[in-house]
Amino acid sequence: MRIERYHRDAELDQRGLRARRLLREAGAPVSAVRSLDVFLVHGRGDTGSVVAEFTPPEEMAKVFRDPVAEEITLDGDGASAAMPGWDVALEIALKPGVADPVAGTAQEALETVLGATPD
Repeated sequence: MRIERYHRDAELDQRGLRARRLLREAGAPVSAVRSLDVFLVHGRGDTGSVVAEFTPPEEMAKVFRDPVAEEITLDGDGASAAMPGWDVALEIALKPGVADPVAGTAQEALETVLGATPD
């Protein structure tokens, strides 16, 4: 399952605002930049995915978003939801072996809500 999280209000997206400012300072003609957080969640077990059994969007939203400021898409296109008509997408990932505290927190939250351990 792919979960994409983004700010409802572009003015609250500080990473996007900073990236836009830096790109403009470098001479790039950008009108807007938005950032999204992407989580890939895989289930465990031979009888089926724990996550597949846990698909109600409102339940996933409890784990992955701030209900006041953020939205999520499940297996959808968060980029188009966050910024319709976008032209370029840039994906940035951590290098293998680099600690990812957000992923660790997400796994702990899923374990608590699901009562099971995702991969």
